[in-house]
Amino acid sequence: MFIRVVCAILLSAAGFIAVPISTAAQGRSAIIGYVFGPDRKPVARVRVELRDAASITSRRAETDNSGRFVFNNLGVGRFEIRATLPGSDFDEQIQQVEVGGGAGGGYETAQVEVQLRPRRPDKGTAAGAVVFSQEVPDEARRLYQAALADFDAQRTPAAIQQLEKAVAIFPTYFAALERLGVEYMKAKKYSEARKTFAAAVETNSRSFNGWYGLSYANFATENFAESIDAAGKAAEIDKNAAEVYFVTGLSQRRLKKYHDAEKSFVRAKQLDKGRTPDIHWNLALLYAHNLNQYGKAADELELFLKATPDNPEAANIRKLIANFRSK
Repeated sequence: MFIRVVCAILLSAAGFIAVPISTAAQGRSAIIGYVFGPDRKPVARVRVELRDAASITSRRAETDNSGRFVFNNLGVGRFEIRATLPGSDFDEQIQQVEVGGGAGGGYETAQVEVQLRPRRPDKGTAAGAVVFSQEVPDEARRLYQAALADFDAQRTPAAIQQLEKAVAIFPTYFAALERLGVEYMKAKKYSEARKTFAAAVETNSRSFNGWYGLSYANFATENFAESIDAAGKAAEIDKNAAEVYFVTGLSQRRLKKYHDAEKSFVRAKQLDKGRTPDIHWNLALLYAHNLNQYGKAADELELFLKATPDNPEAANIRKLIANFRSK
């Protein structure tokens, strides 16, 4: 699935805490989990949050290609796991996990499985969503399947080559175009991604991932007006996708449409519900540097620090907050 790859690039270090793939480090507890789809296949790039007993988000991670995530170096207690795949038709899944405090009362490694479930119609399935199907030439399909196998085996360069060959054979191969756009984004080949996502949405105009990818690729190549247009198309498909409003706000700020940018960032914040700290950071920049609303800038920086408790720049950010409060 595309959406989280782009967000990770879009936000750079915006709050996903990289956790080592090891067990109970340094004599502490750990949670090892796997996220599956309804078909029991692992789902990559799912956003996973860890919340403590006070419902405060303390860690964030993304699942790898095997659907795996790890939270290391935990204490003993009860935690809540929240798994979401924004831009998809899956509901957020919440699961309670108890670690430590067993027979020995000490630390332990807890294992958990999370299964994503389709969103119920009454919870807002994306308007007009359709299943897209194509008749694909056998050789192009073979190359696409080989590319997926290469991705699973961590042979990314070979996988990209297979996708490029598949698209060369069948230029409107939607699944190959969408995945190829993702990989170009990961490699920061934004011009290539822009062309690829443009071809994807020309083939399937109901692709949320295609329009969102095109929006970010346009932003990255400084085509800000086109970024906003593409984000609008994505929002028509999923009006509750926070990342769409975030990239819209970024582009609007670059076009000096500061009040429009504020509206977009605030909407992104409302939908995101504190999951993406970089929304607070960019709102703080907007308030401080463009709107001269220093109190609001300080408020957003405090929210940013709350969402990133281990931030190495915390001391400097607190000084900045104090400076804004004094203005």
